[in-house]
Amino acid sequence: MAIPRTAVMSIIGPAALLVLGYLFWNIWGAQALDRTYYSVQLDNIKVTPQPAWIRTSVVEEVFKGSFLKEVSLLDRNAASTIAHAFDLHPWVKRTTRVTKHPNGEVIVDLEYRQPIALVALDPSNPIEKRRAEERAKIAAAQGGSYNELMDPGRWKFIPVDGEGVILPSKEPESYRISDYLHVYAKDSSTNSHVGHPFGDSRIHDGVKLCGLLNPLRRELNIEGVYVHEIMLPSGKKDFLLEVSKLSAEGKDARRITWGHAPGSEAPGEMDLKTKLQKLYQHFSAEDGQLTSQAKTLDVSGLRY
Repeated sequence: MAIPRTAVMSIIGPAALLVLGYLFWNIWGAQALDRTYYSVQLDNIKVTPQPAWIRTSVVEEVFKGSFLKEVSLLDRNAASTIAHAFDLHPWVKRTTRVTKHPNGEVIVDLEYRQPIALVALDPSNPIEKRRAEERAKIAAAQGGSYNELMDPGRWKFIPVDGEGVILPSKEPESYRISDYLHVYAKDSSTNSHVGHPFGDSRIHDGVKLCGLLNPLRRELNIEGVYVHEIMLPSGKKDFLLEVSKLSAEGKDARRITWGHAPGSEAPGEMDLKTKLQKLYQHFSAEDGQLTSQAKTLDVSGLRY
């Protein structure tokens, strides 16, 4: 005897609803519950204390600018996801460890980037000229001084760390010009953004030297590093670094031809220890002990 269709539907209907309900719960319901009760919370994230040179909250910027609020602590990949989110922040050099605790607290161990130098952008570079014009137009529209921003001698500085990575500079007062070594190179400019390397090997070489000289900056009143292009007898170009010291009046008083960046010395170039000793002696000598000709010194040991 055939079973009535209505009877079949009365059996299949509830069963289908049960199956669909089970599937929906496993796909969406459990995830929603995880996000509600086990999601990463801003107040529960504890990071390595920030150094004084970082003026904004790294943890807040990472949380608000990422998808961490959607991450469940029950997810086996939660720790790596959290680490990746912090690694993307320009002030973070690397995330060394992420630890999840049963109470929902997340401990994130961070290694922060530190400003080592200010890179000078050449105002005569066409790209920098165009940017200055754009800034001037914006300033003029806001009632600012057009002529001040269009000053052709006005250098713009951007902070970098020891690896030449561009650091945030939304707060200019965080970077007083006199508090950092400067790196100068003819026609210097960059299209890189914050959190990325400057992208000019000359600048990166200058920054390496700044990292070496930074402990002596205040004692010897070192102003910065200049990159100079020279032509070799072979017809090829080379770039040498020069270290400058400011006089008490703020004028360039002494310079030292250093040579190549630390770790990139040419054959026959003076070793780092000897270079540093000669630099220290030259920059620490009293002005009266030096003749005008002796205010420049070559410690590179290079002979072209």
